[in-house]
Amino acid sequence: MKKLLVVLMLCYGGFVFGQMQSEISLKLCLDCSEQNYPLAKQTKLLQAVNELKQEIIETAFLPQFMLNAQVSYQSEVTNLPIQLPNINIPQTSKDWYKLNVDISQLIYDGGALKQQQKLEKSQMDIEVKSIEIELYKVKEMVQSAYFNYLLLQENKQSILLLQNELNEKLKSIESAVKNGVMQSSSRDNLKAELIKIKQHIYELDLGLESTIKSLNVLTGMQITRDQNFILPQTQDELTIKNNRPEMKYFDLQKSKIELMKEMTDLRRKPKIMGFGQAGYGRPGLNMLSNDFEPYFMIGARLNWNIFDWKKTKKEIRSFEIQSQIIENNKKSFNTNLEVLLNKKQTEIQRLKNLIKSDKEIVDLKKNVAKAASSQFENGIITATEYLLEKNAETKAVLNLHLHKVQLRYAQINYEYTIGNLN
Repeated sequence: MKKLLVVLMLCYGGFVFGQMQSEISLKLCLDCSEQNYPLAKQTKLLQAVNELKQEIIETAFLPQFMLNAQVSYQSEVTNLPIQLPNINIPQTSKDWYKLNVDISQLIYDGGALKQQQKLEKSQMDIEVKSIEIELYKVKEMVQSAYFNYLLLQENKQSILLLQNELNEKLKSIESAVKNGVMQSSSRDNLKAELIKIKQHIYELDLGLESTIKSLNVLTGMQITRDQNFILPQTQDELTIKNNRPEMKYFDLQKSKIELMKEMTDLRRKPKIMGFGQAGYGRPGLNMLSNDFEPYFMIGARLNWNIFDWKKTKKEIRSFEIQSQIIENNKKSFNTNLEVLLNKKQTEIQRLKNLIKSDKEIVDLKKNVAKAASSQFENGIITATEYLLEKNAETKAVLNLHLHKVQLRYAQINYEYTIGNLN
């Protein structure tokens, strides 16, 4: 409960609180998206509906009261086809009046109502799990946006470092041009490159703003560019256990099928009802009396479907086939998941190897760029040649940083795919 309150405060604390939150983590974004997404609120609604359905079913165990009133006129009534001397045989009126209360009470139903309650609960669990699956897809969008922001940020930081270095280099070149030591074309080449860098930075800023907006929509937060996005920590050892919500969804579907099979059997069991009737009318229970009289009746009733033309067997067989279909869907899902996980494992290994070689390339490119800088300042090479080497160094550094972020993303995405994204 405390954890939920903290998450709600972080997600919905308002703009001021959002500004105070200097660091943004992937876990915070995932938690907030789970609370913010409209479908998440449906779980409580489903639980409320289930509680009402359970209460409705329980009312079947309570006595049922029915008030009935009837007025009728009929063409014939009961008459005794005899005449006895000195005895007046009453004639029943053709207009009848009845007002009565019928009472019924379930005594025994073989457990059918209890089974119905289990079925309703099972259906709710399936619908809740379905919502969890949808929310899991939302989390995938959140992690994609989060890492896209990190990748754009790394890209921009590398470009900014290059921009700063070229600006410093431009200052020294302008001094050399003024003193006639260097041609103005070298200065102009550097200025043109700096303009290209500004264009690139502008495009990166647009991408960062767009990603921030997507995250805010998904999480309900008020994240700004001033806040620091933390690179999530990961473990090199990959999870093996499959915790995908779809697996539980399949199991819940099969459990419901089993409950329905049991329900089919229970429907054929005998049912015993107690009943009673109390009323006032003409005629009463004495059909020969023409007076308004009170009356009552109590008893018990047995209902038992002893022969259903093999309907129950066919329904059970139908449920067994449905269960097989669900099991086949589960196996297909597992097969596709295994293929996908193998691809992601290969991608993780590929990125690890790239990072290892990236480090060697960065060291080499730095040495080349350092030598090119010295040669450029001494007029041995042109500005174009220097920029080629400097851009190659920047690209090598950028590749290293991007591959590191991509590796974290691949590892976390693997955990998501196998069902361990919390």
